[in-house]
Amino acid sequence: MNTLLARLKQHTWDCHRRLEQRLPLFAPDFSREDYRRLLQCFLGIHRPLEALLARQPQLPAYLPDFAARLKTPLLEADLAALGLSAPDIAAIPSCPHLPAVTELPAAFGCLYVVEGATLGGQVISRYLSKQWQLDVDHGARFFSGYGADTHAKWQTFGHALTAAVRGEPAETQALHSARALFLDLEHWMEQYGLLQQVTP
Repeated sequence: MNTLLARLKQHTWDCHRRLEQRLPLFAPDFSREDYRRLLQCFLGIHRPLEALLARQPQLPAYLPDFAARLKTPLLEADLAALGLSAPDIAAIPSCPHLPAVTELPAAFGCLYVVEGATLGGQVISRYLSKQWQLDVDHGARFFSGYGADTHAKWQTFGHALTAAVRGEPAETQALHSARALFLDLEHWMEQYGLLQQVTP
């Protein structure tokens, strides 16, 4: 495994695991309305985060398909398919607390979280198809990710990460921003009332 990817996974594992445990997406009482609120929550964090990432001038040199990886258009399309109007989507509030991505390593740390989520999204998209008959054209575009290209896209990201983040303090910046984004996401989802308490 890519050494830096392994370090990122280890450094964020507890945050990632806790978030999975607290989000009752597969629970019987998690409703279609809850799912729509989850997408609104994700849009509120992806839209401002991607705006920050887009200001990192070196990013496209290492990840030329960055624009094709943006999640905001997918979330907006899903919310429209689930009945939200364009003004409603535009009015969804943005998360006020995000990691600073003024340096390229920090940007890649955040992208580790975003791109890694596309792997788990494959499992979720199959569940959404079975549970509510949602697909890429009807409310499940975000979780469908890159479809059959998901694993290839993940490998490409791993190579870009290795090329862009070399040595210290760059690796520490990437580790810090990845963990910070997980924590910011957890706090934002709490504000939406989407998370359960986990018994220690």
